[in-house]
Amino acid sequence: MSSKIEEEIFQCIERSNFKQCNEKIALLKRQFPKSAYISTLEIYAKFKQSPTKFDYEKDLGNLYGVNGSLITSDLRALDLLHKLFIELERYEEALHVYEAANFKYTSYELVSQWFEKALEDFHFNHMARSSLQMVKFKEVNPLPSRNYYFWNALCVIALFKFQNDKVTEQESKILPQLAYKNLCNVKPFQSNQELIVFGLLIEELFPNDEEKINELINLIVPQLSKSVDLYLKNFILNFLNDRNPELLFECCKIILKHIDDFEAIKSLLHAAKETAKTKEEALSLIDELVGDSRNSRLARIECDLMFTREVSKKITFILFGKNHNKPCCAVDMLHYQEQINQDVLKDVMQNITERDVIHDSNVFKLKLEDVDPIDFYQRHKDSLSEKSKTDYSQSSIFILALVKRVLLKNEPTLDDIILSLSLLENYQMQDPHNYDTKTWIIAIYMHLGLVPLAYSHYLDLKVKNIQNDSMNYLIYTRFSSLFPSKQDDFLNKTFKEDCALYDVSLERVPQFLKISFERKAYCKILGMFEFRSKLERSSSKWMKTCEVLQMSRLCNDKRASLLQKLHQDWGKLALMGSTGWSDNRDWTIFGNDIKNENLPDILDYLKVNDEWISLNCVKEFMIECIPTGKKSSMVDEYLKNLSKDLSLENVLANSLTKAEVWSFKVIYDIYENDGKNLLSFLQDTSIPADSKSGWKLTHTYLMKLSTLKTLDGFKRIKDKETKKLIKEAIKNLRESCDSLYQAYSLKLTAACDALNNSGNSELLKPLGFMPLGVTGLQNSLLTVQKNVRNL
Repeated sequence: MSSKIEEEIFQCIERSNFKQCNEKIALLKRQFPKSAYISTLEIYAKFKQSPTKFDYEKDLGNLYGVNGSLITSDLRALDLLHKLFIELERYEEALHVYEAANFKYTSYELVSQWFEKALEDFHFNHMARSSLQMVKFKEVNPLPSRNYYFWNALCVIALFKFQNDKVTEQESKILPQLAYKNLCNVKPFQSNQELIVFGLLIEELFPNDEEKINELINLIVPQLSKSVDLYLKNFILNFLNDRNPELLFECCKIILKHIDDFEAIKSLLHAAKETAKTKEEALSLIDELVGDSRNSRLARIECDLMFTREVSKKITFILFGKNHNKPCCAVDMLHYQEQINQDVLKDVMQNITERDVIHDSNVFKLKLEDVDPIDFYQRHKDSLSEKSKTDYSQSSIFILALVKRVLLKNEPTLDDIILSLSLLENYQMQDPHNYDTKTWIIAIYMHLGLVPLAYSHYLDLKVKNIQNDSMNYLIYTRFSSLFPSKQDDFLNKTFKEDCALYDVSLERVPQFLKISFERKAYCKILGMFEFRSKLERSSSKWMKTCEVLQMSRLCNDKRASLLQKLHQDWGKLALMGSTGWSDNRDWTIFGNDIKNENLPDILDYLKVNDEWISLNCVKEFMIECIPTGKKSSMVDEYLKNLSKDLSLENVLANSLTKAEVWSFKVIYDIYENDGKNLLSFLQDTSIPADSKSGWKLTHTYLMKLSTLKTLDGFKRIKDKETKKLIKEAIKNLRESCDSLYQAYSLKLTAACDALNNSGNSELLKPLGFMPLGVTGLQNSLLTVQKNVRNL
């Protein structure tokens, strides 16, 4: 069949030109009446032409479903059937067609395609089954048959580790034993990589089987003298820790000859105590094996705690006398602060004469001196001009302490916020590459709703090779209702680049996995499985998905392709059996005590939890259903499960802003109650007093505007009076735009003036800082205002 004709058929399907599409398929059927691919293509076109009228059992299930009458070995037909079943959300059938074909028309090409499709679908059970089938093809297989037993074992481990809810009771008994037996049959293992797979199998599926654990240990111990693999090291430490202290002691000695590993040091100390060796003997051995290092110094603390349960004054002097001006000092100390006498530590620190900025930053973090951060900063401000421009200074912690003192309280005032920005912006001019102060500046500008200013600072961070998924939430949380500028690089360039990273990475992971299998880099496989799962479930990725859909409604853009992508991505989660979202946002940049569940008011624009993502996806599904009046089983099931523990009202209040709650209720009322309460919602479209400044001004305005524009586009709302009220609400909201922003601009001006004329400016003077000017703030706000007003 001509690839050109096939391409034309798919183009017709994409353009919804089904008359021409069906004519071309009919022509091909006359030419190739027995072609399974053309028959499948006809079924696929029928589904795409009218998905709601497609009779699954009659048109597909009875033919190629689990109990279907047809089996084909045509790889192109199988590929299209897989695509069709996936779009129909029939995930088991999608791979069943390959399995059925393999058992009737067994061949290496078929079974390898089966494995690759299972790999793409993240279906570990089918991967495990297909990998065992590949063992049979010794003559045509490019890889040794024994390799596939390791593939199978890794897939079984992944199945139990990541998709345990998909395992039947019978499979839970058979699959681990089968994988273990197959690996035993290919002994002796030819590399550490093969031994690692065996170890992972024992660790994950037989954690309490003493016979198998001893078998693993006996295989690993001879390998340690040759080289130390970190996976094998971990198996030894984990399994020997409470089983065989004598052997653990000897293994740790061998490990420490090769690598300076803190876990191995702790295990050696534990084994030394269990085998009645003295503290001095253990420490002497550690010094002999690893020398003087951070780990060997920390070993003295561990040794004291293990043998005497308290850290001696001598050890405190040794450890912190050497580490006092190293960045690791405070980190280590905070880890042991409950065990180390604080008075002793204060004595140690006070007797040290070399007091550089790192030393004093450690003192400050550990709260060892009652000194104001301003005094600390003034001691070391000269060092800012002496350091290399590309370096950043520890002095930032003193400025951040002042900022947090002002901001980390309930509802900081606009005066407080302007003061904090003055501190940070002045400091940033002297330490332009400081990461910690830069992130706070971004967050504060976002809190004020001044996205252009925040974005300019964010671009400085982008050159730092910051982790995409963990950092860009600072600028792209709720972006559609904070800065809806499609032409600005904020969305047109940077956002698209960030989003592309997810798609590119997800496309490449199956390829990298296959390469890792073929090259026997087995230790990487489980980590790559987990990485892919986290990418698919990334909270940042899904937040952006919701925001792009909201943006398209706000701008009256076409949404078909976006909705299709939403369904595809949602289907992948069901396919993978993943539950919950993977939150990879890095909160430590704001301090170790700040978490998503207890964010301070200054970071309230970042308050996005798992329910926020799910509710926003569900809202988009409801909007999709409303024009046809049909219900979504997925929506109904989600809302039903949601109400098991808390009422929907409580979940909304705990997860969404007031404007988001209003928007969700409006859509839900039309979806569930045919708009019974719509008139009362339409009377609540003004901007409330507590949302007339900061980020909530733009957010509330745009949430209400996008919802009203969505209502205005619903042909299902036929009541003329209701449609008139919707249009009036849109008109009134737009007419209020300029006055709202002008009032907020006056508030910013007043706050800047107050800083110049109030006692707060006294905090700036000893630091040599100038109050923040209002012009930059007003210009940024005006940019936001213009974008909002144009919608």
